[in-house]
Amino acid sequence: MNLPSTVFVAWRLLNGPHGSKNRRRHVVGAIIGVAFSLIPLIVVQQVSSGMIEGISRRFLEIGSFHLQVKRLQDGDPSFEKAAEDILRVDDVLLALPMVEGVGIVYAPDGRSGVSVRGLPSDWLERDQQAASFLSWSEGEYRLNDKNDLLISKEAARTLNVGVGDEVTLLTAYKIGGVKTVMKPSHFVVRGIFSTGYYELDALSIYIPYKRALSLFPDSWSSTIGVKIHDPFGEYQDVKQRISQNLPENWRVYSWYELQRPMFESFKTTRTLLVFIMILIVMVASVSITAAVVMMMMEHEPEIAMLKSTGVSSRSIEQMFLGLGMGIGIVGTVIGIAGGLLISININTLISGIETGLGVFRELLLHPFALLNGEKAASFVLFNPDYYLETIPIDIHIGEVLYAAIFALSFATIGSWLPARKAARLKPLDIFRKH
Repeated sequence: MNLPSTVFVAWRLLNGPHGSKNRRRHVVGAIIGVAFSLIPLIVVQQVSSGMIEGISRRFLEIGSFHLQVKRLQDGDPSFEKAAEDILRVDDVLLALPMVEGVGIVYAPDGRSGVSVRGLPSDWLERDQQAASFLSWSEGEYRLNDKNDLLISKEAARTLNVGVGDEVTLLTAYKIGGVKTVMKPSHFVVRGIFSTGYYELDALSIYIPYKRALSLFPDSWSSTIGVKIHDPFGEYQDVKQRISQNLPENWRVYSWYELQRPMFESFKTTRTLLVFIMILIVMVASVSITAAVVMMMMEHEPEIAMLKSTGVSSRSIEQMFLGLGMGIGIVGTVIGIAGGLLISININTLISGIETGLGVFRELLLHPFALLNGEKAASFVLFNPDYYLETIPIDIHIGEVLYAAIFALSFATIGSWLPARKAARLKPLDIFRKH
């Protein structure tokens, strides 16, 4: 029995008049099971990838930079001179000397420990990628005067300060290289910024580079932040070329070395979520097994007649295996389409759910307020202070194809066992039973 004949007979078995409603109900149920199990897998793949990429980009562009160059001990060249040398290396876009340290900020309404970063006044002019991730709720990027200070939104909320307010920064200062005292420095807030991610916004301040050098004179506080063309690509080659152009007492660190625990945590969490979704798809494949078993049981007389006319067991097996694979293909197409549709519109969907939940809550708690025209209080499903304000979605076709292959593989495995059983049925036993 050739392949076209096998497909024709399988189609007739599925759409024959005897018990067709019952068969179709099992088939539709199996298709829905596969589709609904595949939708969350696609959404988890694409949304988690977007969140990880969005967070990673912010850390790379604003936090750790693509590479960092540090001097392990005092010596030549200076950080400014080293930055100029690094900038001449191929594939290097930016080499920015900066100072990093910690301190305590005092304001009239509060105090808080902060991470301090000293930056040149032209940083955002030279680094457009970083500028694209920074938003300003008040003021602007301004580090021209030695008393200028920029503060993160979270730190400004903690200290209850705004643009134009004066604050005092306490930093550790060694006298004679032995005794440590706290040195007060006075600043004026010139801008309040946000990166869109809590970990970067929490308790951060920026001050002028020259002023930071005086507050943190130790060489280990100074760093050169480096930007390259492809930080996720062959950054190791660029790292090696930079190292070759610097003395031995300088060390180059990649973004992965600096942020490895965080990125490994992201990858592990995402892998665990995807694995759970794959288990759900595997469970859904059981519905295909049940559908094929029901069709086999309903069509035992037809199977016996086909075998009696000379149809081989292999052809019978192919018919039922093809039915199961057909169910898997239809369910996979529907599931992938639904998953991609939700993934692409995830930000709109979350916003709509938050609005709907806010209205529902107000109807329960204050039913007459909405009737009087009052606006429903907002309901926050994912607090943007701890997650991204907007999830960037970039569809990864490779991951979608892998999901489709998994679903079709499970569909094939789920239909193979009952198909094999159907092929082993003996016509004489069937005729005796019926």
